[in-house]
Amino acid sequence: MRGMVGLFVVLVIGAIALVYVQSQMSREPGPQILVAFGEAKGGEVEVNICIPLRMRKSETPPDGGIPRRLDPTEWAQRHWELLSKSGEARPVSSIGSSLIVSDTKAGGAPDFWVKTSAKSGESYTLVYWPDVQEPRKFKFEFDAKAGMKARQRVEFVAMD
Repeated sequence: MRGMVGLFVVLVIGAIALVYVQSQMSREPGPQILVAFGEAKGGEVEVNICIPLRMRKSETPPDGGIPRRLDPTEWAQRHWELLSKSGEARPVSSIGSSLIVSDTKAGGAPDFWVKTSAKSGESYTLVYWPDVQEPRKFKFEFDAKAGMKARQRVEFVAMD
């Protein structure tokens, strides 16, 4: 009888583990994007985001019209946002190449880089909106501080 109870307990634990593993495997993975952090200078940390060739697609401009590839800075401002914990949005622009990471170390030829900066000692959320026509957004949270790893490929997670 004790053997049957033990077997039942093992089966229940196995079923719970199976449901957990399946739920983790079925969640939508976010994009993996190279993010580079500069040294803290003047109370700010420069943040560069590598934009690979296929990330920027043709889309309908905000004023309507024929779908086209937007200018890199316009595209960056529509699809990227750096928010502090207090809700302050930091300015976003595009640059041709990063001074923090060489293009050869970016893991492929980048189309361009998105540049922004974060105040040292604050927590930030980097938000990526792949398609502005859909509500699905992805985020990466970090604390801006001295001694951050210069470059890292991070997985963005879906926002709730």
